[in-house]
Amino acid sequence: YDTLQLEESTEYGKEITVATDRVKETTNTEDSIPAIQRGLVWNSVRVEVLWDSLMRRIPIGSFSVRKDKQSNKIEILDGQQRANAISLAFTPLPNAQSKLEDKQKSLLWIDLGMTSAVIENEQGKPDKSVRRFFFRVTTAAHPWGYILSDNETTVKRFDFDEQKNVVEELNKFSTWENCNTRGSRPYPYELWPEKAICPVPFSIVYKFVSDRLNKSVFDSIALNVIEEDENVKLVEGNILKSGIETRITENSLKLHLVIKVKHNKNVSDVCANLQNKIFESISYMTDFKPDNITIQVVGFIF
Repeated sequence: YDTLQLEESTEYGKEITVATDRVKETTNTEDSIPAIQRGLVWNSVRVEVLWDSLMRRIPIGSFSVRKDKQSNKIEILDGQQRANAISLAFTPLPNAQSKLEDKQKSLLWIDLGMTSAVIENEQGKPDKSVRRFFFRVTTAAHPWGYILSDNETTVKRFDFDEQKNVVEELNKFSTWENCNTRGSRPYPYELWPEKAICPVPFSIVYKFVSDRLNKSVFDSIALNVIEEDENVKLVEGNILKSGIETRITENSLKLHLVIKVKHNKNVSDVCANLQNKIFESISYMTDFKPDNITIQVVGFIF
């Protein structure tokens, strides 16, 4: 379905796949928005405030969906705006080789350097922001983002001089794709939110954290299997610090183990049995199915 389209444009991007699949083979289900849903009308502040709520574990309401038996698509009946706002976190960061439509997609950022902020309230007076997590949205029309605000009904834009200053700052150390084309502006991925302290694309933060969490989960599962097998012992030390190495790349899971095997057991049989048990345990307890489990035998148990 269409990605988040903010007020200024109706052409930012299409064909977002909701990033709930951890392994490509797990489902063939597609997601779509039926014609009865209204257009995508959320502004940037609503998206930012929604993500602040998610991070603070504040309920954001339920979603209403149905499955079309003929097309096998899951249709969103209620919650379209929230679904699209959430999907921004899973949008891969484009680069110079990406398609034009990907370069123009809106980006969700989190300012890791900001812990509090003074904003202009509805009466036009300075006030402390109620946010705890400072998310920012940048778009193709406004790659420098928008003025930080808690007012979800009005988006405040930077004036021309502020927009010019941030682009001039970019020109000091980087050449952006259309910099020599009069009247053009950087793509969202080429710039950053203005007035931010330490902005990072949230998709990068999410992937980093989830990969580390996933690795620890897989390591724990493999370790439990090893500890239950009296014929093997994990070797920690110079080869691998923990004895287990987990790699997750593009939905591919690979594990490498360094072990010792009981001296009176067949090494091939023991390793094959260990591989099968780890594969079955990970497949049963998570959405992943390991693509490769390699075992390095470095000694024997006497």
